[in-house]
Amino acid sequence: MDGSIWHFDDTDDEFLAAPNYPQPEPEHDDHDPLDPTQPMLGGHHTPTHQEHDTNDDEDTGDDEDTEHWSPDKGFPDPTGAVRVWMTPTFDLQRVRVSLNWRHKLTHSSLDEAFGIIFMAINAIYHQGGHRLPSPDPLPAEPYPGPFGWHTLQLADREHAKVDAELTALGDTEPTTWIGHHTTATAYDNALTITLGIFGQPISATFDPQWLATNIRSSDITKAVKTAYKRARTKHTPPTVTFGKRELLTRKHDQITRNLLATFQHGIQTGLNGPIIGGQGVDG
Repeated sequence: MDGSIWHFDDTDDEFLAAPNYPQPEPEHDDHDPLDPTQPMLGGHHTPTHQEHDTNDDEDTGDDEDTEHWSPDKGFPDPTGAVRVWMTPTFDLQRVRVSLNWRHKLTHSSLDEAFGIIFMAINAIYHQGGHRLPSPDPLPAEPYPGPFGWHTLQLADREHAKVDAELTALGDTEPTTWIGHHTTATAYDNALTITLGIFGQPISATFDPQWLATNIRSSDITKAVKTAYKRARTKHTPPTVTFGKRELLTRKHDQITRNLLATFQHGIQTGLNGPIIGGQGVDG
């Protein structure tokens, strides 16, 4: 170790084997000033004031400039125990867990830490939501024969019918996205990652019994990356269910385009002459 209080892991660990219960590894790095596995005078380790003020705190060095924070610096939780790097398309890049995470989360939990981070990620990357699409327009079908008074009257009757149906709808279900949350686990269900219907991170739920073992920061990092990658692989994009109002509006538009398409059949002429500008012209 180089003395860092963070653990980085960028390996492809989708198929990592689950660690045995309990794990023999120390839960902190040998250089960790707050390592509770190290024997101390009196039998218990009580962190000194100096230890709390040293570089075991996340807000040191480059991370100290919070006024100029940007997503490329990672999304931290308020305690400084966890930091996550993620792209605007919700691809997980890196996870960093403090070697002192137990101490920093004394009054919180890993579930809450990741939950807050995921909320921040969604606030930055998901704030605009996903605009609902309009239904594809129906193909224009010209009325039989040339454009004339009879086609105008036919289109008018069809428009009136659709207008009446729209009025009768009242409150009805609008167009909406239909999808499901996706979950995936790692380390024999020690961690469950949940994604929303658009593949955005929702929660990380850790098994308390697993956390109570002598796991290390690297185990947490690998578990999160593995479960998240599996969830993203399983995720299925949502579909759209169009509301009746939107579908009737589409029908109304088709009637108008049907009328315009009838011009390709020519303009009706008769006893009153061709229709020009809405008026009959005597021949």
